[in-house]
Amino acid sequence: MESTSDYNSTNLVDLQGTTTTNPDHYAFIIGYNLPDINPRSLHPSPSQIPFYWQTFVENVEPLIKIFHIPSMNKLIREMQRSIRFLSPSKEAFMFAMYFAAVTSMTPNEVQELLDQDKETLAAQYRLATEKALAKAEFMSSSDLMTLQAFVLFLFCLREREQSRFTWTMTALAVRIAQGIGIHRVRRDTELPPYDTEMSLRLWLSIWLLDLRTGLDQGMDWLILEDVSDVALPLNINDSDLDPASAEYPLSRTGMTDMAPTLVKYEIGSLLKKLPRLESESKGKQPSSGLDWDDMERIAATYKKNVEEKYLHNCVDDDYFQWLTALNTRLFFAKVPLLFHHPALSSDARSTLSPAVRDRLLTASIETLECSYAVVTISTSLRWSRLFRTYIHWHAISIILEELCLRSNATEIAQRAWKAIELALGCWGSFPSSQQADELWKPLIKLMRTAKKRREANQSLYAQERTETEPSPSDPSMTEIWALANSETQLSWPTDYSARYLYEDLNEVLVDDTGAGLSEAID
Repeated sequence: MESTSDYNSTNLVDLQGTTTTNPDHYAFIIGYNLPDINPRSLHPSPSQIPFYWQTFVENVEPLIKIFHIPSMNKLIREMQRSIRFLSPSKEAFMFAMYFAAVTSMTPNEVQELLDQDKETLAAQYRLATEKALAKAEFMSSSDLMTLQAFVLFLFCLREREQSRFTWTMTALAVRIAQGIGIHRVRRDTELPPYDTEMSLRLWLSIWLLDLRTGLDQGMDWLILEDVSDVALPLNINDSDLDPASAEYPLSRTGMTDMAPTLVKYEIGSLLKKLPRLESESKGKQPSSGLDWDDMERIAATYKKNVEEKYLHNCVDDDYFQWLTALNTRLFFAKVPLLFHHPALSSDARSTLSPAVRDRLLTASIETLECSYAVVTISTSLRWSRLFRTYIHWHAISIILEELCLRSNATEIAQRAWKAIELALGCWGSFPSSQQADELWKPLIKLMRTAKKRREANQSLYAQERTETEPSPSDPSMTEIWALANSETQLSWPTDYSARYLYEDLNEVLVDDTGAGLSEAID
């Protein structure tokens, strides 16, 4: 879809007559003076374009569901034949697509398949994308493909570098979208079904980008309303949507091409709601500042909704479906850690009730179990490496502390020990940064203490449930809690606590070595 000129004037703002923006302004917005080059000289050869497109479709498109692939397949073939004569919007899309494809590949893949250095090629396509966007006058254009290219570019740029720059530019994308009017698109207008769905997909992608970049910076979100206040994209496969049809396809129940993105929306919506609920519930439970029962019910409702609407028919032999389902389970396992983060980051941690401690222990165990499944069952080495970079420090810390306080003879304690063994198997030998090494130090000390107690005196807490349970204030526990809160604090995130939960949701396109993901889940 090339233009929004057909949009109903009652629903969209007509920007076709907007004054042309001075080209110098684009260099100012992008951040530096763009070299005086012709971006058309930077296109790959026409014979390479299908490779870039297929890489994009496999590695990136499932994560950033903006496009209708059957329609784009046809358009790509047309553009391949006339690559030197593209409209500004199409050229911006092509360079954004090249940039996304290269970003998703490992350095070795780029070298072997394209005979190029990854960083050099990515920098080339980034420059070409910026130049093409400026040529398309993206700030004043009402062309939907131009905005699609800009949003795709920001998604990929966020994963590579300059998160603050991407956050700032996301605000620009929001304003451009609002100027075009896609934030007000509904299905009860004269806009054709295909155009409506493409607009809804794009606005949802911008909503998710605003969420992610806000979490990156610990800032409030620019888009305050939920997408569902207007309309969500239909839960359909691309094959269900016919650009020539005047009828909407029926929304499906279960996994579809659109489902992973809709799952991210449901989880993002919960993340946006939690701070409001926390603010409303303060004072009800002095130890945590949260009404646990209310939070539990809300999270359970969201989880049930996601499972029933999108995940109930996931198949194990479809890796992307399986990964989406497992990462959703991982998110909801970690939710209690977010609910109680005010208490966990303060002195109130030692006064949590036994019921809350039980729930946090169970949540921490489930977090490590799910993470282990993602890491070890991954069919691709680079996917496995990516997920191994997400070390769940706080879950490990909670389990080790509880193992120092509880009887090791209980079923939950045995499960906890197995979870710790899984964690060490996943991350114990993983090359880490200096910061990670510092975080491991108190955990290793705590592990040694827990093991000594397990091996030397398993009967010490045999009657733990019928007698007074040792607490962090007991003299015998002083060493344990000192180790857990040593000079290298495992401090809980406050502004970034939601980001900690959201980071696993299949969003990352590159890992710390530049290795790419083929799909999506934090």
